Amino acid sequence: MSFKKLAPNRTVVTSFTPQKGNISYDNGSTALDEDGVYVLHVCSGGSCDSMIPTPPPPSSKSSSRISCALSDRSIVTYDRETMHVVHTVPEAHSSTITDLSHHGVTSSAGDQHIISSGMDACVRIFDVRCSSSSVPPAMQMNLPAKEGGALSFSLGYDGTLAAVGGEGGNIYFYDLRQLGGNHNSHNNSNLHESPLLGSYVNAHTDEVTRVRFQPNTDSSSLITSSNTSLLVSVSEDGLASIHDTSKPTEDSALISTMNIGSPIRSVGFFGPSMEGLYCLTGAETLSLWHHDSAQLLCDFGHSTRELLTAAIGVANTHNHNAAIEYLVGCHWDAPKETLSVIAGNNNGDTGIFSINGSTNGYNMTLTSTITGGHRSCIRSFAYTQNQCIYTGGEDARLCEWNLLDNRHTQPAQKHMMTKNKQNTNSKEMHKHSSSHTLPQNQKAIPHISGGGPIRRNKKKLSNHNHHQQYKPY
Repeated sequence: MSFKKLAPNRTVVTSFTPQKGNISYDNGSTALDEDGVYVLHVCSGGSCDSMIPTPPPPSSKSSSRISCALSDRSIVTYDRETMHVVHTVPEAHSSTITDLSHHGVTSSAGDQHIISSGMDACVRIFDVRCSSSSVPPAMQMNLPAKEGGALSFSLGYDGTLAAVGGEGGNIYFYDLRQLGGNHNSHNNSNLHESPLLGSYVNAHTDEVTRVRFQPNTDSSSLITSSNTSLLVSVSEDGLASIHDTSKPTEDSALISTMNIGSPIRSVGFFGPSMEGLYCLTGAETLSLWHHDSAQLLCDFGHSTRELLTAAIGVANTHNHNAAIEYLVGCHWDAPKETLSVIAGNNNGDTGIFSINGSTNGYNMTLTSTITGGHRSCIRSFAYTQNQCIYTGGEDARLCEWNLLDNRHTQPAQKHMMTKNKQNTNSKEMHKHSSSHTLPQNQKAIPHISGGGPIRRNKKKLSNHNHHQQYKPY
């Protein structure tokens, strides 16, 4: 087994404007940004995390775009061929941008829109065909005044339905079918406010940090139907809920609820049939679930960073400056059927680790290191279908990495960090297991924060569903 040492293909600086303290979070903190503009979110052909983007129609130019949401509330779009700026929205929101995506599934022209949500309680859609930076958004979704900020969104039903997670703990649904009309956004009269279709108000007791529709695994319908009717929502209350949005009521839509045990900041589907669910928490923990039966497959627990640090070889090199300090996110590569976790440190060095299941448990193996591009924490990433990954960080840099680069391949460490599968029939299912061990010369990594603002602790709630034990593929 070997791993690749990747160097950046190209790097651009998204902003040269220094600023101080203009990022606001739900806890009122604004001290996060002290030296300049951050890249908060990166997307290419889809949402800013987890999935390979949906292939665009043959006539589309969407695959050549990469977009960044910055901490100064602007959105910058680049041409991937030249890395030149092709579109800019100077002030997309009046407060921090919380989520970012490209959209164009319903249009034969491909991804012609950028969608963003913000702490200003709005989800806005911008037409990238409009060259003027002063034009209004093509469509806007406003959350009810009592809800607070819009923390996340996801598109379903061929891009005609938007699900939005709110700061007040509710999920709202909006109709996007009007977006297929007149695109001459230079006229203010063409700004559509999408109608509110309904809401889920009982799924969570605290802010909904992420919502994601389940991707469709049928390759023949990747363009015409990018998602199923299943929606996952995760929250500060530590719960992950699966809803079938085709059902007429919220109660009938709820399929399962999983207690992750800590406030959740990222979630996504994985597996050949998208039957798996990964959850990343603000405490930098990672757990894997079978969402239909609400069964826990593996909980790496509070040792997640120590396990990744050992897998990257710090235990053998004694280079503790390379210790993993935060998790950036996970990514499911459907063609290769591989789940990966991206994790890094405050120096900007990052590792990509594959997560593999077997009869003996789950192991995390280092597949690539990406170093030399960033000087600070990486906050977001986006994969493209030509096997490139784009990363954006707190140094205002956007870096391109070629995953097919084999020029610097090195043998991996002999040990692979393994975590036993959870016995889902056990009463100890939700307790952190101590079945894994670290090498004797491996020092524990201090629990410093990373990958987002620290979330407050929540009381643990029992699972709603307990079915038969699920055996992963």
